[in-house]
Amino acid sequence: MNPTRIAVLILAMVAALPAQQQQRPSAAGSLSAQLNYLRENAARQRPDPAPTVLSQADINAYLAGGAVKLPSGVESLAVALHAQQIIGSAKIDFDKVRTAGSDNNPFLSMFSGVHEVVVDAFAEGTDGKALIRVNSASLDGIVLPRFALELFVSKYVTPKHPNIGLDTRFTMPERISTAMVSEGRVTLVQRKSDTGRQTPDGIF
Repeated sequence: MNPTRIAVLILAMVAALPAQQQQRPSAAGSLSAQLNYLRENAARQRPDPAPTVLSQADINAYLAGGAVKLPSGVESLAVALHAQQIIGSAKIDFDKVRTAGSDNNPFLSMFSGVHEVVVDAFAEGTDGKALIRVNSASLDGIVLPRFALELFVSKYVTPKHPNIGLDTRFTMPERISTAMVSEGRVTLVQRKSDTGRQTPDGIF
């Protein structure tokens, strides 16, 4: 089971997690078992629709335990979950992210060196489809202007991950029909419909 995206660059990164998942004994056992269950349940002719609840604590333990290979430049990643909201916090070495070379645009000069980045995003999943919409992002506690964030994403994120932007929509994997983000947890429900059998690179 792919954990699915965690949104734009930093969260795109709460996105590129699926395809880069690694099987390691250090992965948090509880979440690893739940992800295995979701995959096995999806393979049934009639998946059990009983909700599967992934806790914030287990997700962060899974990320910290090395179960997921983070994108180049992302040195750490953690999430905080609230009602329809994912807040992703990461330590990022932007010089590694900007592997495409230097850029003379002054608005991109702030994206250099190592910084603490926080991304606040709206998240919901219904009818097999998920939406991650980035509301804001901050660099070392300073809120980034929207146009600067858009510029960075268009130049350094979208070329590598065409399906990821400030608004990211994707088909949820493993026949997941609904994904509800609430305080400290994500609740997933699987259905018989084939919607969601695809596994795009992508957050929950």
